[in-house]
Amino acid sequence: MKHTDDKFIPVLNGWYQTLLQSDKKNNENQDRQKVLKKWVQLYGGEIGKIRKAYTEDRVNLNFSLVQHAKANFAYLLSFHLPNFARMFRFLQRLDSYTHIGAEFKNQDLNIFDIGCGTGAFAQAFQFYFKRTQAITIDPNKTFLHMAKSVLENSFPDNVPPTTLQLNAHDLDFTSTKNTTVLLIGNLINQIQFPAKRYDQFLHNIEKLVKKPSVIMFVEPAIEKTAKDMMKLRNYLTQKGFIPLYPCTQAHHCPLTGTRDRCYSDYSLISMEPMRFLDLQTGMMRKLLSTSAYCFVSPEFKLRKALPKDASVLVGQPISRGKKVSLLCTSEGTIEREENEKKLKLRGERKIIS
Repeated sequence: MKHTDDKFIPVLNGWYQTLLQSDKKNNENQDRQKVLKKWVQLYGGEIGKIRKAYTEDRVNLNFSLVQHAKANFAYLLSFHLPNFARMFRFLQRLDSYTHIGAEFKNQDLNIFDIGCGTGAFAQAFQFYFKRTQAITIDPNKTFLHMAKSVLENSFPDNVPPTTLQLNAHDLDFTSTKNTTVLLIGNLINQIQFPAKRYDQFLHNIEKLVKKPSVIMFVEPAIEKTAKDMMKLRNYLTQKGFIPLYPCTQAHHCPLTGTRDRCYSDYSLISMEPMRFLDLQTGMMRKLLSTSAYCFVSPEFKLRKALPKDASVLVGQPISRGKKVSLLCTSEGTIEREENEKKLKLRGERKIIS
C-alpha cells in the first residue's frame, strides 16, 4: 500500500467493504487487486455505458442506466472514489481560502448529502472535517443502502447516517434549527426539467438565506453544466447568499454570456485502487475537474475577512492549440500562456492543490 493510501485507509475500507457486502460472493480472503480486476471484467460494460452517458450526453442522460443492481454496483466500483476525491480536494481548497473548518468546529450541523448516490460527498465531508453524522437523501433505495454502508464501514464509531428516500425538490428546510450544510453534487442537470420541479428545489433552498447555512455544489465541468452553474451562482447571490468559492465577488459573474466558463482543476489523490481501476477501465485521469461553488447565508458568521476583489484562476482551457491560464477578475478575464514568464498577478491563486 502506498504512503498516500495510509491517510485514506478508513475511506478505502468503507468503500471496499461495501463492495464486498453488495457483491455477496465471499471474496473477503482474496487479494484485493485480483477481486477488483474480476469485478471490472464482470461490470466493465456497465461502467463504460455510465461513463459515456455522464460525460458525452449528460443532458439527455438515460436514468435507467443507474436504476438496477448491476449498474449500482458498477457505479460504486468505478465512480465512488473519484467523487470522493473531487469533494475532498474542493473542501481542502475551500478551507485553505476561508478557514471554514474553524467555523464548523463548535457548531451543531445538519449535513444533508442531497442526491447522495453512493455517499462519496458525505464520506469526504465527515472524513475531512471529522464530523460524526450525516443525512443522506436519494430517490434510489439501493444507493441509499450503499451510502449507509459506506459511511458505517468508514466510520464505525460515528452515529449511523439518517437516510431519506426523497427527491431533491421534496426537501423542506422550514423546521431546520441547527446550521444547515447542503452537499449537492452531480444533480443539477437531473432536476432542471420539468421547470416546476427545479423552481421548487430553488424555492426550498431560498428558505435557508435567513438561517445559518452553507451550500456546496460539486458538478461536472462540462460546458453546459458549468454555464448553468454560473447562472445559478448569479441567482443565489441575488437572493442574498454570500459566495465563498471560487470567488467572493457578490456581483454578476463576469464570465456569464462569454465564451469562457468557470470550473476548477484539482490534483489527483494518489490512491492505488483508483489508479488501478483507471488503468483497467481506460479512464486515465490527469486532473479532477469540477464546477465547484460554495455559498453561505448572512446568518453564517465568518470571523475571517474574505478578499473582495481577488482574482481567481478558473480551469485550464485550450486556446489556439496552446494551454493558457484563465484569470477571472471583477472586470472580466485575462488569458496567459503557461510558458509566459510574467510576474504573478496580485490575488492570483494556484490552480493545483
